[in-house]
Parts: sequence; C-alpha cells; structure tokens
Amino acid sequence: MTVYLSEAGARSLEQPREIFTSTADMCFQMLICVLAAALLGGIPFLERGSLLWPCIALALLLLGSLGVIKHWKYRTRPILVLSKEGIRVARKDGDRLIPWANVTENVWHENRYAFLTTSATITLRDDRQPKSYLIYAKWLTIGSDDYLRLCDLYAAASRGHGHE
Repeated sequence: MTVYLSEAGARSLEQPREIFTSTADMCFQMLICVLAAALLGGIPFLERGSLLWPCIALALLLLGSLGVIKHWKYRTRPILVLSKEGIRVARKDGDRLIPWANVTENVWHENRYAFLTTSATITLRDDRQPKSYLIYAKWLTIGSDDYLRLCDLYAAASRGHGHE
C-alpha cells in the first residue's frame, strides 16, 4: 500500500508516538463494577438469609477490578510506542521492539454488545517469535482507526516511501 505524506506529515513522524491507558475509562469500569456489586450485594436485604447474591457481587467486583489493577501502571508508562523503527511493546520482562519489517500481523479486534465495547485487543505477530503478542486495547487513549492509520504511516516512513 502506498502512503503519501507531505513534508510536515513526514516531520511529525520523526517523534515516536506513545500510547497509554486511559485513566477515565478505567475509573468508569471500576465504577460499573462497584455499582453492580452494590446492587447485587443489596438484594439479600430484600431476601433474608440468602448468601448467593453477596457472593456473586463479590465475584463481579473482584473480576472487574483485576483487569483495572493490572493495567493501572500503564497510565504513566506507555503500553505501546509507535516509531519509524517499529512497535515497542511493554512487557513484564522488559520492552520488546518489533521492527516494521518483521510485523506479520497487526489486527485490532473489537467486540461490541449494543453500543458498548465489551472488549478490544490488538494482536501483533513478529516473524521472529513463535507466539503473538496480545494487548488489551479497550482502555487505550487511541481508537482503532487512529492506531491502524499511525501504524501505516510509521511503517511507510520506515521504508522511506510516501514522501512527496
């Protein structure tokens, strides 16, 4: 695919683009979990002696909170960095750079229920690694269209194509 860039567009790609998780989106997720737990936990007051609903409420709160807690550190540390060199993926054991020439798969998957996004992930495959990278993308500060557009622009800039 040929990507054409103006001189100003090419200069903007000289700086890497850091992608973080959104604090507001994570707080909203926690609020939903707390409200669901409070609602389900309050049902025993209507039905005396039932412990089923508080257990379900606690399970929902814990499951919803685990994802937020796991991704909380990426509010200040980028989870992805796009640059002309490639995509840098933050990992527990250190960041990994996948050069654009080695990216064989870069797909944004999004699941929706009605108007709500229930989950979003990015699958990155590096031809040097047997396993693909799976990045939870629901709380990223960038949307799928912008992410894929920037990936195309940085990949084209890395090859030296697209300058007018």
